[in-house]
Amino acid sequence: MCIRDRYMASFNFLFCAMSHIISCLFGSYLKVSTDPNFSRLVGSPPGFVPSYTTLLKSNASLTGIGAAIIMLVIVVTGIREIRNKNYELFWFTHQLYVVCYILLIFHFNRLKFFPSFFIWVLIPCLILLCEKLHTLYQIYRCRLKIQTIKHLDSNVIELTLVKPEGVYSYKSGQYSSLCIPKLSKFQWHPFTISSSPSEKGIITFHIAPAGDWTQQLAQLAKDYEKVHKDEDIRVILDGPYGAPAEHYYDHKNLIFVATGVGATPFSSILRQLIHQKKNYPESIKVETVNFFWVIRSPEQSTWLTILLNEVAKENTDGFININVYFTQNEQKNDFRSFFLWNGIDLMKKKGKIGKNELASNVYWGRPNWEKIFESMCLEEGRKEYGVFLCSNSAVSKQVFAACSKYSRLGKRFRFTKEVF
Repeated sequence: MCIRDRYMASFNFLFCAMSHIISCLFGSYLKVSTDPNFSRLVGSPPGFVPSYTTLLKSNASLTGIGAAIIMLVIVVTGIREIRNKNYELFWFTHQLYVVCYILLIFHFNRLKFFPSFFIWVLIPCLILLCEKLHTLYQIYRCRLKIQTIKHLDSNVIELTLVKPEGVYSYKSGQYSSLCIPKLSKFQWHPFTISSSPSEKGIITFHIAPAGDWTQQLAQLAKDYEKVHKDEDIRVILDGPYGAPAEHYYDHKNLIFVATGVGATPFSSILRQLIHQKKNYPESIKVETVNFFWVIRSPEQSTWLTILLNEVAKENTDGFININVYFTQNEQKNDFRSFFLWNGIDLMKKKGKIGKNELASNVYWGRPNWEKIFESMCLEEGRKEYGVFLCSNSAVSKQVFAACSKYSRLGKRFRFTKEVF
């Protein structure tokens, strides 16, 4: 479920709760407090008509209004701007869901409906309890030591953890929630795992500094070698959790679209595919991979350049096609990156280096998704593509529109997105 869907679900839930309260305060309660026939519906003795004030002080009213207030607080503090500004407020208020659930249990005080109460309340509570106990066990086991933490030139943090054998199994494309007690004991932040399961003994994350917590992490990375190297700084992992990209193996032909640090799930997948291609070629079901990475400038690509070159070196049969797009005008003071990428492109055109020796295709400007998908429609023998996207909403809309348009022209583009 993407962030927009979560917002929609929470606002719909709050809307239904408020509608229920309004209908009670200005509908049912007015009828019950004036009409004896309606009074019997709430369990009043024959002939007794409760006053409106009595109904407001009832158990159902107090617990219902209390639960609605908690829902309102949770929804408001979950708004992106508030969450980014004060994550602790967001985290603590969301733990009030336990109080809200208890209030809703007491809000429903009809023992004669106990069988349905057991099915709809107690069973979900038991499932939730089991999930929380499993999470606590996982957190207890997964307190991993930092092997290296670097603040790269591309303004990306590379965090590598020591992963003992048998601890924390995951699939390519999945993500994990991280807590670093040295920075904050209560903040948990989700990040996609950029290493692949084939890399034994380590687990790696690439993180772009965006909020207060990630800025603190960036400062920790800068100071780590000089100040914190001898400290036993632990990173607690919760997960792994499923993500759309982990289902890449359901398709023979893949299209990966990423912007910026959104390339992390595909970094893991590409590493895994290369490992399988090299060591277990008969197990590979994937036939073609087209990777489109859209970033602002060459200097922001350095964190993934090593991987792209490794992929190109092992990609002897060209089943992985890498396309890098730089959307920002070339920086006048960034001569090294400018000449590097333009020189590679020129040497490929002149045949000085092979097409697969380095990152396949480098472009200046934004991708034309219409032409890209149109060219794929002209390819013979491939009827279906799995399109996996991890980017901002603007690129997501463009790619989805292209998938919808060209899926009606003989090809099938199955679109899956993860928007940040």
